[in-house]
Amino acid sequence: MKKQTKMEQPTDRQYTAFISHASEDVAIVKNIETLFEKMGHHVFYAPITLKEKAGDEWIKQVINGMKNSTCIIPIYTRNSIRKPWVVYELGVADAFGLPKYPAMVAEVSVDEASTPGKQVQAFKLFDTDDLIDLFTNVVNLQENPSNNERMRDSIKVRTTHLLRCDETNEIIKLAKTRDVFIAGNVPVYIEKKGISKKETIMTESEFQEKAKIFLPRLTRRLLEHGFSISSCPQVKSVGNVVTTEAIAWITKNQQPTDRYKIGGIYPIDRDLRELDVDDRFKEIWESQLLEFRKWYLEPQEWLLILGGNDGTKEEYSAARQLNVKVFPLRCFGGAGRALWNTHEELQRPPCNGCKQLDGNCSDQAIDALIKTLLNED
Repeated sequence: MKKQTKMEQPTDRQYTAFISHASEDVAIVKNIETLFEKMGHHVFYAPITLKEKAGDEWIKQVINGMKNSTCIIPIYTRNSIRKPWVVYELGVADAFGLPKYPAMVAEVSVDEASTPGKQVQAFKLFDTDDLIDLFTNVVNLQENPSNNERMRDSIKVRTTHLLRCDETNEIIKLAKTRDVFIAGNVPVYIEKKGISKKETIMTESEFQEKAKIFLPRLTRRLLEHGFSISSCPQVKSVGNVVTTEAIAWITKNQQPTDRYKIGGIYPIDRDLRELDVDDRFKEIWESQLLEFRKWYLEPQEWLLILGGNDGTKEEYSAARQLNVKVFPLRCFGGAGRALWNTHEELQRPPCNGCKQLDGNCSDQAIDALIKTLLNED
């Protein structure tokens, strides 16, 4: 992001910046705070304990922190773009006339961070040059209100030198992380009699065999490209295969254990669906299950669907409500193929150019799939 030349006249305030963030992203914020402190500056952000309480005390501290800050840095992540208090904090900043220096992580697009009619121009926390520009702009606003060019250049040199440290590397690593949930199961309809192989695509045993070949390769490549993966290990044909491969790769490569997370509610959803009870109970339970699904899908950037049945379709519905991007793999049938056939916007490369539909994906096809996940805004 280019440097900003328009300067706001700062007052003698206690904090150089107010950082607006979601509590789930506090690791990024703490590293940003450390970097500012190394440059002799203090920042304000609401503690997690305070945000959990919310209420009048939180509002008082937010307003007080804002009054004593020179600018605001909203951190846009998949967590923060859904938090009402981030919107509130930005509104307070507007009321106080604070300059904004938005920053974003890799898994959030500009469109997701923007509001209707007003597109956000944000610094990329996963890019070293953008990080330098962010700190240069904010420190320059505090130390150099007249925007003297020589002084600004001096601040940038100082910033560039100080940002060569572990905290910068940690910010970039955290900001680069992309989250994907791999969902699905053996499509139940392939077991029914009277359905041709052409319609079913593959038998149950073929599905399991091909998934055992495809999923470990996909899992490894996703992890190698910086993704964090979630799945439901109780689903033997899909989630368990992903879990096993992810844990093995993380252990072998000495990666943080949070590169893999457990999600999903199978077989609870299946068992509840099969209970012979009054429909009123089922409606209530379905509503509760939807909230559970939203809980584990909320941090995700992508939902990948391999086969699947009713539960997978419900995960798709929850993902769409959360604006989580969805990629159904049509060659494995089931919910994935049904969604592909009925939603043109889900038809992405390389699957939209594939004519095999047999689950025998090449390494090149998997790399092309990951390229789509990485590049689509």
